[in-house]
Amino acid sequence: MARELVESVGLEGVNRREDVLTVQVLLNKVPQSYGRPDPPLVVDGICGPRLISAIRGFMARQFGLQNAGSTIEPGQRTMEALNKFDAPGPFPWGVVPLTAAAVIQCPHGGKVRVRFTSPRPSFPQVLLVGDQFLVSGCPFVSGENRPSPCVTVLWTPSKGSGTLTNTSTGVCLSLNQAPQGEVIVVSYQPDPFRVL
Repeated sequence: MARELVESVGLEGVNRREDVLTVQVLLNKVPQSYGRPDPPLVVDGICGPRLISAIRGFMARQFGLQNAGSTIEPGQRTMEALNKFDAPGPFPWGVVPLTAAAVIQCPHGGKVRVRFTSPRPSFPQVLLVGDQFLVSGCPFVSGENRPSPCVTVLWTPSKGSGTLTNTSTGVCLSLNQAPQGEVIVVSYQPDPFRVL
């Protein structure tokens, strides 16, 4: 299901926190060759200069420099373009397995690392639902101003398979196992379009 904005996001936008979070998550899901910001945006719900630059860069990549603005309006073509890259929907390149080379982060910018639970061939090291996924560096603070970082990821594989792909869903969990949002797969391998 496509994500939608209630109000505009970007330069001179209304910048509701929920809308800004949506745009940050979507921009981080875009492959780099299609206009993803590098390094990925911190998903914090704040519209600052990096987000405005990322919006402009994505629009320039998608629609040409002369048509690149700095604001995303609800229901307009920029949201339509961003939603094309939102998992678990179809990707332009089909189903892509997640490997050890994938860059994954929690919705707050923490890094996700994998510990294999079984041996893998040397290449590619495909990730499995049973592997351990640990989060480090999550800055999330609860509504009571208490640190509540994401520490692990619980995955739901696609189509009952044990292999994780771009259609799998991962939810970050706090130490007390409270869900804290979906993981963001920043890239699937160093260059997802490189022919091996």
